[in-house]
Amino acid sequence: MKDINKMNRVELKDHMMSLVSEANYNKTLIEKHDTGHIIDYVSRLEDRIESISACLVSPNDIEKKTEDDPYKGTIIEGKD
Repeated sequence: MKDINKMNRVELKDHMMSLVSEANYNKTLIEKHDTGHIIDYVSRLEDRIESISACLVSPNDIEKKTEDDPYKGTIIEGKD
């Protein structure tokens, strides 16, 4: 799988739509019991979709804030 930072907008959109389709299909498989793994999988897909969507909205803000410096890229970066 290609790194989302190296994909162009068309590839990101296509990839995101594939993930949306996969998430929607897996939601149809959820039953009242013994499908917790599917629920977890759908949740991870939705997190990935959200990440890609954020890249499409703001491609310059792809970097995520790290636990070491949660204020990276903000006005208070590096100030303790």
